[in-house]
Order: sequence, then C-alpha cells, then structure tokens
Amino acid sequence: MSTPVAELGASSSYKLEWLTTIAQLRERWTDEFRPLVKKAVDVHPGVPPEDAEDVLDKLLTGQYRMLTISRDEALMGIVIVNAINYPKYVSICMVYMAGSKLLSWSRKALAAVEDLARDVGAKRVESVSRPEIADLMRKRLGFKQRGFMTKDI
Repeated sequence: MSTPVAELGASSSYKLEWLTTIAQLRERWTDEFRPLVKKAVDVHPGVPPEDAEDVLDKLLTGQYRMLTISRDEALMGIVIVNAINYPKYVSICMVYMAGSKLLSWSRKALAAVEDLARDVGAKRVESVSRPEIADLMRKRLGFKQRGFMTKDI
C-alpha cells in the first residue's frame, strides 16, 4: 500500500504517492522503478556514487523514501528523498528525480516533499543535482544556489 498525497488543485491529473510497502517496491522494481532509478543515478553527481541496486537497498531499509508520480495509471516519474540530521536541524534531501514530462509535475512533487519535510519536523528541503537540473530547481522551484563541488583524485 502507498500513501496518497493530497490533491494538489482541481486540474491536477497526476497521482502522487509515497511508496510505503516493501511488497509494492519489490513487485514493481524490475519493470517500473529500476529503469527510472538507473536513469537518475547514471547522470547524478552523487557522493558517494551509487547504482540502482544500492538505491533499492536503501529503500528497503528505510534510509530512502520514494514518491511516485502517475498519470492515467502510467508511472511518469519518481522522487527519492532521505533525511539528513545536521547538528541543529533536519533537512529532507531530494537525492534523485527522474521521469518523463518532468516540468509538468515537478512543482507538485516538490509540494509533496515539502509536506513530508513539515510532517517530520525538517527545517529545509535541499537537492544535489547536475547543472541543468540545478537551474530548473532555482528558477522554477525556488531553490537557492548553495554550491556543491567534487574533485576526483
């Protein structure tokens, strides 16, 4: 069973749900979720690097949570988040986001992530992403540029 997200406007034709059962995750992993997770991790500047199976392990243990976005029963996208416990506050980090027609559902997905953050007492929502997605996050979704860089040695 998954947890539906409250309707986000009368014109919304997207269904957003937080995946809440291991059975549903395992049942839909190979055909639906894994291809989107693989797409996301293949282009993500994650530190440390992960593959789709690492993400699955973290979803199964509860370290990550996954929001699914569907339209007319078809999976359109996913957002994977985790909680970061900083010394003075908790933040919800959008670790991965992938799917089709991302621009049409990204605001609704962010609203669901913000609701989750409030529900768990987090003070911030953050994201680490490649430059073109960072531009989207700033311009369309209201994120502030903070800076995150890596150097392979």
